Amino acid sequence: MAVVTIIDLFKSAVDRFPDNVAVKDRHHSLTYKELQSQAEGLATSLTGAGLVCGDRVGLLVDSSVQYVVAYLGILQAGCVAIPLNTDNSQRNLEFVLQQCGVKCLIGQSRYLSRYQLWSMDTSIICSDWTDAVKKGDKGPGHNIIRWEQAIEKSPDADSFPNLSSADLACILFTSGTTGEPKGVMLSHGNLAANTRSIVSYLHLKETDSVLAVLPFFTPMEVLCSIPI
Repeated sequence: MAVVTIIDLFKSAVDRFPDNVAVKDRHHSLTYKELQSQAEGLATSLTGAGLVCGDRVGLLVDSSVQYVVAYLGILQAGCVAIPLNTDNSQRNLEFVLQQCGVKCLIGQSRYLSRYQLWSMDTSIICSDWTDAVKKGDKGPGHNIIRWEQAIEKSPDADSFPNLSSADLACILFTSGTTGEPKGVMLSHGNLAANTRSIVSYLHLKETDSVLAVLPFFTPMEVLCSIPI
């Protein structure tokens, strides 16, 4: 079987196991069908906001069901996921955002506040909108999109690009302990081949569960747990 994209692998799982639980955290769970619906809604919001294939989207969210929805939505839109270390220094985070040229940021309010990102000149999708976050013309709330608003968009498959295994899917950054953080570029083919290799090696079946214990911005989770 030829190497395919992560989205192809995901859609195959949706077709085969639509009502199986795909992802679960302590508060929420989604079936494969529900996960696809939310991810495609988010993808439609991203393309509707003007993002195109290859644009970078930052992820500044705790490990959760939301994170998986966001990750798949970014890839479905043809964009490149940039998992961001939620424990990073202000300097390193700003360096990564600048290096990537992030066009949109999906983040939790506490991280957006901690790193003073509310006034970024990009679209921001806030994953935990509160009454303290008001939409306005300037300052906090500028160009902010509610998470619920983003995922509830009616999927527009015509707006999704045709992806190939060579298309860039993700950029992982080193911690920067001995210098500036360095980005590692991973294609859909890289991730898909790695996923299929792990599933084969561990003899995983649709009745198995995978426990993710590390933060989702780490290479282990991006390369293994989330795709599986």
